[in-house]
Amino acid sequence: RSLRLAEVVGKRDLKRFVGHQSSVWASALSSEGKWALSGGMDGSVRYWSVETTQQKWKLDGHNGLVTTVAFVAEGDQAISGGLDGFVILWDLQTGKEIRRWRGPMKYVHSVAVSPNGTNVLIAADRKIWEWNPQTGKAVRSYEGHTSSVTCVAFAPGGKSFVSGSDD
Repeated sequence: RSLRLAEVVGKRDLKRFVGHQSSVWASALSSEGKWALSGGMDGSVRYWSVETTQQKWKLDGHNGLVTTVAFVAEGDQAISGGLDGFVILWDLQTGKEIRRWRGPMKYVHSVAVSPNGTNVLIAADRKIWEWNPQTGKAVRSYEGHTSSVTCVAFAPGGKSFVSGSDD
């Protein structure tokens, strides 16, 4: 039900963010460390001020568990995905949904945003989908895993990625 910001070296809690109605399953920090995102079993994405621990937005759009959240390059947008099979692009200035995408996948397990923010990788079912958040169109899909793809991450330069699976 909460999100915690902790110190790595001193191993102590620095901040606690409370607001979800049930378990938190996803979290992300903005690149400058001023904002946090969380996604939970209650189907909501929360956008938090790290300085005050106050929630700026409660972003409703998923029907069920939110499994993954990420900031888009400049930090004024976010991406979320869930077990409802939707990927949602959010405007963090207004707290409104910009667009949503549901490909042929059943569940969304993980999303990764390219360093320049132009593409999103979506780990879903046995594929990884590349999605352009600005156009809302799928660019391509990557196959190779023989079981559910559970996680995906871009390399720092954005020219390659790594993914994990049950296979």
